[in-house]
Amino acid sequence: MRSLPLLALLVLQSWVLWADAGEPLGLSVAGTWKGRIVESHRDTAARLIIYPRTAWDAASPTFAVFDVNSSRYVDKASALNVLDAAFFNGGILMAHRQGSNVHLRMVTRDAGATVVDDVMLAEVPVGADSLTVRLLVNHDETSALVLAGQMLYAVKGSQSSSASGYSIRLLEQRVFAAVPVRSASGSGAVFAFRSGPSAFLALTDSTLRIIWSMLIPLSDVERIEQVGSSVLLVSSLEGAGGSVVTVLDLATRNATTRSLPVEASRVTALEIDGVLSLAFVTTRSGRAEVVCVPLSMSFEGLPAGVIIPGDYGSPRLVRSFGDTVVIVFSAGLSMVTGGGDILAREAIQIPLGGEADITRSGSGLLVSSSTQSTLVRQRAQRLWFVARSWEWLLRYVIPLLFITTLGVLYLVYRRQRRFLEAMIDAPGAGVVLFVDVNGRLLRANERGSALLRITSDVPMGRMYTTYMNRADLANLAGFIERVRHSRESHSEKISLSVDDELRELIVTSTPIVGTLGSARGMLFTGVDITETLEQRRLVNWAQLAHDMQTNLSTIRLNAEQIHGNTEGGDDERRRRILFQVGVLIDRVRDLLGVARSDVFQRSMVHSAELCTEVRHEFDSTMFPHVTFSMKLRGTLMMADRLKLSRAVRNAVENAIKALRNQPGTVEISTWFDRTNVFISVSDTGVGMDPETMANMMKPYFSSSADGTGHGIGTMIMHHVTKLHGGRIRVTSERGKGTQVVFRIPHGMEPKDKIRASTAERAA
Repeated sequence: MRSLPLLALLVLQSWVLWADAGEPLGLSVAGTWKGRIVESHRDTAARLIIYPRTAWDAASPTFAVFDVNSSRYVDKASALNVLDAAFFNGGILMAHRQGSNVHLRMVTRDAGATVVDDVMLAEVPVGADSLTVRLLVNHDETSALVLAGQMLYAVKGSQSSSASGYSIRLLEQRVFAAVPVRSASGSGAVFAFRSGPSAFLALTDSTLRIIWSMLIPLSDVERIEQVGSSVLLVSSLEGAGGSVVTVLDLATRNATTRSLPVEASRVTALEIDGVLSLAFVTTRSGRAEVVCVPLSMSFEGLPAGVIIPGDYGSPRLVRSFGDTVVIVFSAGLSMVTGGGDILAREAIQIPLGGEADITRSGSGLLVSSSTQSTLVRQRAQRLWFVARSWEWLLRYVIPLLFITTLGVLYLVYRRQRRFLEAMIDAPGAGVVLFVDVNGRLLRANERGSALLRITSDVPMGRMYTTYMNRADLANLAGFIERVRHSRESHSEKISLSVDDELRELIVTSTPIVGTLGSARGMLFTGVDITETLEQRRLVNWAQLAHDMQTNLSTIRLNAEQIHGNTEGGDDERRRRILFQVGVLIDRVRDLLGVARSDVFQRSMVHSAELCTEVRHEFDSTMFPHVTFSMKLRGTLMMADRLKLSRAVRNAVENAIKALRNQPGTVEISTWFDRTNVFISVSDTGVGMDPETMANMMKPYFSSSADGTGHGIGTMIMHHVTKLHGGRIRVTSERGKGTQVVFRIPHGMEPKDKIRASTAERAA
């Protein structure tokens, strides 16, 4: 029963692990191309690619067709300097440059060998390197607008389905933006042009005759595009960081102008339930925020938007498709609905060149510029709602599981309480002792009391060591001490002297759980197996006892020679005693550190201060042959100060041992980067051979030939670093020295780190 809540939690966690990220769509780069990609509205199996011609190779190809089915490039018109191209009227319409002239050429869709027509459009102005040309084909590919510099031409295809010809006429001069449009009344065009000192926005009918115009602000136009039944003209404010948006309703021919405090590249429009809204990306809160405001509302006091979690860099390009806003960041891409739902967000790199734009390409997105194009594939993510709903699960499901666990633990407690009473009072149960979590002996049966020589006038409730201070009970006391902190079941054979007779007992520890699932203590039962097993003693701690005896003997011998004569070398002997005591304390402390290695408490620590404290623990008089070098560039970090100090201290001790009492240098240094803190301990000692390097991180491995080391220090270094989520890197060269580098994540958000540093300076 106890495992049911845990099993349910594991099932929920497995759902989260199996689920993709917490958004409905996943994004990935499906392909990249050098140059600008142009797709056909009719044929999805072919794409045009316009390459930028290199300045050092006038014969390099600038135009090709990419076959999607075979993934094959076919260079076309390699002798032409193609400026732009598009699928048109069953063929390919391209603008190319010949000398200082710009021509419009119509070719067939085979290999481009058949030229249907070729006419001159414009002439490159004297002194100019190039002339910008854009082909704007309508959705059915039967008519197009050609903007060559400031000359706007209207192109009409023939009535047949093949590329048999086209007609072209000049529509307007001094044009700086144009777009083909579709409305309920038919197709047409919207373009902006200058007339004298003023600028106008014009609308044409299907015959490309101007039927409406209005005066607009004269500024640098970022782009013009159709959004639903409206046309959006976005301009940059000269000398300011904002933009001006002019929206023309094609049905009513009403125009609205709005000023926004964001760059023109971050503005778009979308229709939500038939209502046109402006959408833009702002970083007013320090993070990317998508704000949607209906065009009819006031733009003063902008409402709160949708903050996109994660760090994807600065917004570079914003476009809309239906009710979805697509944002290209410098280091990622995101999709957000006008209703405020995040559909996708991925950290992918999409290089952007000049005149970049986003178009739909099948089920994905095509981000295309004059220098490079990237196809982004969309995929539905499985169980995304599980990952997004994990917070909700933590709020409701986990408390329910917690309450269920309490009920189960109460039933377990009642069962174990009956079991405890039955075990203690059962006849023939052997030795039974109950020790609580604080180490107090609370109950003992008749045989247990006899073993410990507890009479009726001896009170219970004292530390178990009080009742086991006899030498013949040392093994039992040692077993209890070893297992009572683990709170797990253990069995061990123990030799005891009972009535001057050596007895062998199998002692078993059983954890007892309290009402709320907390540990009450351990139940120890001992069964006498002397009659069936040969007598032998445990030697688990023989090596440790030997080391401790050696150090204690040194302390005693040195102490016997101290007679208070300050001129007879007593100071030196005293230092030797203190050194041996320090060695013993460090070993005991390391053993306790290993036993309690799971107790992990983070606090704010300054890496340079921690290294300085470790350095001062090593007295120069005790290590006269060691030169300490400190190179500290510290920072704040969240770490367990005690454990991290212990790990660095062990590294310094190993470095000192590597000098082997010869003059040398131990260098302690620290530095940091954006996410990690590095602490380095290096020495100029003997170094390590490849075999020692391969085994040094194994538990209890030691290269000490005199038996003074047991590998516990290295094991602590590895375990502490692992608890912090870091890594250890060890480099060594025989005869030159060793370097140990701890890489520890600082565990702090940048804002928290800034606040902590500010508070420290203020203090």
